[in-house]
Amino acid sequence: MSSLTLHEEFWNELGRRADAIRGAYQQAHIQLNGNSPVAKALAEAKELADGVKSKEPANNQTILRTVEAAHVIYAIAESIVTCQSGGLDITRHLKQMGTGTINFGIPGTAENKDIYLKDFEYELFIASILLKNGLQPSFLDDPSDPIGEMEVNGLIIECKHPNSDSGRQLMKNITKFGGKLREKDRFGIFAVGIEDAYRLGDIEVFADKQAYSDWLELKRDAMETSGRKLAVQVSCQERILALIHTQTKLLIIEGQTGFSRLGNVMLFDNRKNFASHEADVKSVARAFNPSPSRFSTLSLRGE
Repeated sequence: MSSLTLHEEFWNELGRRADAIRGAYQQAHIQLNGNSPVAKALAEAKELADGVKSKEPANNQTILRTVEAAHVIYAIAESIVTCQSGGLDITRHLKQMGTGTINFGIPGTAENKDIYLKDFEYELFIASILLKNGLQPSFLDDPSDPIGEMEVNGLIIECKHPNSDSGRQLMKNITKFGGKLREKDRFGIFAVGIEDAYRLGDIEVFADKQAYSDWLELKRDAMETSGRKLAVQVSCQERILALIHTQTKLLIIEGQTGFSRLGNVMLFDNRKNFASHEADVKSVARAFNPSPSRFSTLSLRGE
């Protein structure tokens, strides 16, 4: 890890984005705890952008932490600025993001409150993708009795960022969401960020592209198997018309760094009400994948 490459343009933009996050907190009149992971990452990102040399020894651990701080702050700022520019009130999200770890792909616990940043940033990320694609989401008003996190095109979107791939808690969330939709006579989309559940942060440094490909193939097999099972489970919820999968991963391959955020979508076109909502569902789905999959074409052999 001795020859990491980040371009000068990245450092310049990183400084602007770190300032944008601090500005958002100041505007919301929220004081960040200086010992929180996001505050520490902000401080490190700002020093990097300003060319301040770290006083810590340059070992693998400190270099990895520096790269993580830079990329996470860069990505979070994009979600925050996009949502602000779209006119969304993100005060509640900023407050909750003041607690929680920034290591995407490493599970946390609600007891230690180290999942909060990733949970609430995930909502901003989903909303920002919709805004970038010309849609206008709005966060729902009553977080104490939520039917979901946001509404767009008349559809309710529920966002979850699970810690485990066991499926039990996730299926409980899906069932609850489906029940709320029936109760309110609404239709919706379920979005899930899977990086912690599948421990995509177990390895972050790869010697070369082949090592990364070998690691990714094993992860894809596990995600494909669980994803198919999840699709079948969601298909039983008549009010959920689509399933959004996203994954976020910090990457260091041959000294080159990156922060990957990918999306995929399954449309539940087996629903009797799908046709009447198809245009609205597709416009949301295509924000995450231009060619979303359809449940009607999924082979269910072995399910």
